Amino acid sequence: MQRRLLVTLLAAVSTYAQQTPRPFAYDVATIKPVQPDAPKTFSGVMDTPDGIDAEFVTVPMLMKIAYGGMTFVSDKQIIGAPAWASSQTYNIHAKISEADLAALQKQTPEERKQSDRQMLQTLLAERFNLKVHRETRQLPVYELVVAKSGSKLKPLGDDDPGIIKGTDGQIIKGSMARFDRSGKIIVQQYSMPQLAILLTQQARELGRPVLDKTGLPGNYNFTLNWSPTVHSITSHADTDDTLSIFTALQEDLGLRLQPSTGPVEVLIIDHIDKPSEN
Repeated sequence: MQRRLLVTLLAAVSTYAQQTPRPFAYDVATIKPVQPDAPKTFSGVMDTPDGIDAEFVTVPMLMKIAYGGMTFVSDKQIIGAPAWASSQTYNIHAKISEADLAALQKQTPEERKQSDRQMLQTLLAERFNLKVHRETRQLPVYELVVAKSGSKLKPLGDDDPGIIKGTDGQIIKGSMARFDRSGKIIVQQYSMPQLAILLTQQARELGRPVLDKTGLPGNYNFTLNWSPTVHSITSHADTDDTLSIFTALQEDLGLRLQPSTGPVEVLIIDHIDKPSEN
């Protein structure tokens, strides 16, 4: 009986190991500190066919991408970074092995996104000896609320059509947002919590996460005359050819953003070192 149980357990472990994909990691990576007087033409992380190129990036910038996608929008959400980590910039070039690249190309977009984040986490752990944990703290936020004039949104019924069309001209079903180059966001079947996440991720110049406090249930189709590719929201003021996100939300949707404090996920740095030599 015991032997049969042991064989069953071993078989289960073997099956789990076969179903659980191994974590990917960059095959080679170079990390070089940037001199203070170096000419700066670009700051950020770009995907390459076989890895990433990052220029003029700080450790907190990398952490925001590695651990939260675009939900970590404020430097205040990275706690415990030494002065050098926030001020020193680096140029990083990392490549994936051919075997791993072939496996990654078979993943779904969401799986690939998770793998990319995991590889960056591994890079930070191996080269910066980074150790972190997550907490929730009260920090500055924007609350998404209904304007005094009232909401202009109409909840969708079961028979409401979508508004986003594919290249074939047919309505694409499901919850999604499309950014128009003319300066609009076309949104389909979004709840208010989803809109708060969209604003957090796309309106990053707000510098704060957005929390849904509208109390509006259900899903909505709408068009917002603002786009992160066209408009600037460095202030509450409109410009000659753009609307600020504050004005667009109120005029188009009957919503507004009000500053407040609220529960926000943060990353606590437990340990970090300057990067190891290449």
